[in-house]
Amino acid sequence: MIKLLIVCLLMTQSNYEFEHLIDQPINIIKFGIVDDGNSANENAKIFGVTNFKKKYFGKTVETMAVSTDNNNKITSVAFTLKGKLDEELYKLLVEELGDPEHIYKKGEAAKKELKEYDNGSYVLSGSGELIECSFDDNPYLIVWNRPNCQLRFVLNPYSNSTQVMFYKSKFNK
Repeated sequence: MIKLLIVCLLMTQSNYEFEHLIDQPINIIKFGIVDDGNSANENAKIFGVTNFKKKYFGKTVETMAVSTDNNNKITSVAFTLKGKLDEELYKLLVEELGDPEHIYKKGEAAKKELKEYDNGSYVLSGSGELIECSFDDNPYLIVWNRPNCQLRFVLNPYSNSTQVMFYKSKFNK
């Protein structure tokens, strides 16, 4: 009975429509925006958004990162949810979004590389295969294709968090 009440409460809480930010001008966001100056593409920008308390399936989102193209239109939105994506939240997502297009777990790592930068920082990168699986197989990545974007959940096995990312899809203009 209590579990049903919690599920009903989560369903009635309004979810901030993150996916509707995709392809909108950056100035649609009326919260604290900080240009972090980092970008792999000189025509695009990445912004940090703070003072942003919104709900996403009952979980609070306080900060997010937003990428734009050279026309200052939003191409991606990313934020971190505290806690692992558990079965209860997964079922809520499936009920709202439908079955995901893909669920992957990590396969064998092909290579790992540690790169040191002049400022003394290090970045560990790697590559490997992703293997289709079910939610019960401890997935690493879950993907939904939405009408105007792709939604990805990355389940970090090393921390108690889940990265949520909305990307403008090249297939959905």
